[in-house]
Amino acid sequence: MNEPEAKRRAAPRVRRLVLATVVIWVGTIWLTWAITRGDYHRTFPSAWWFWGIAFVASWTIGAYYSLNEHIDGPELEEVKLSDLRFAKQKQKPVLTARPAPTMEELDGRWHAVLGAYGAFLSDIVQIADMPLLADPTCPPTEKFQEQMVLTEDAHSDAVRNPRKTPQYEAAVKRLEKDWEAARGHAKRKGFSTLEDAEQDAIRRAQSLLDIALDENAFAPERRAAMHK
Repeated sequence: MNEPEAKRRAAPRVRRLVLATVVIWVGTIWLTWAITRGDYHRTFPSAWWFWGIAFVASWTIGAYYSLNEHIDGPELEEVKLSDLRFAKQKQKPVLTARPAPTMEELDGRWHAVLGAYGAFLSDIVQIADMPLLADPTCPPTEKFQEQMVLTEDAHSDAVRNPRKTPQYEAAVKRLEKDWEAARGHAKRKGFSTLEDAEQDAIRRAQSLLDIALDENAFAPERRAAMHK
């Protein structure tokens, strides 16, 4: 707000302050006249004191409100009610549709799971650590292997009919989820579900494998571990 605008808005308040002071002053004179009944000579000192106190009090009250509104305080701008309602409205986030994955992307995710499972089956060390992941009777592993078959069928359907690509995408998502569940379950259980004799055999095999794969071990020791 510029200075002329501030003066224009402050003018009505100043006029009201002056008018209120005049009214209080006139009322004080009239009240003094009524109390003294015109005998100013006898009550002259007390009357002037009364007038002075009233005058100072009126100006003090007026100055307080004037200073409280205009000195070192921000000027309030007038805001329309319609603008206030509009400001309260929350802007809705713009949602952009995520593009559907292509067949190549889905095939890549499918083959990634198959590759991870194939690498596990070809690694005797991992099988020894997580035997349940190679056990088709384990419920999470059985569910994962069944989903592999269903995903392959969904892939064939999507190749023949591109409209069935969403079903193929859903099958890939379930396959990834079942793979993580089966792998996590087998990793938590380890070989604790096997018989004691089988657990001892696995521990011995792991120890021999560690020696055979240790490049810092002596060659005769490594060969002996491989033969055992």
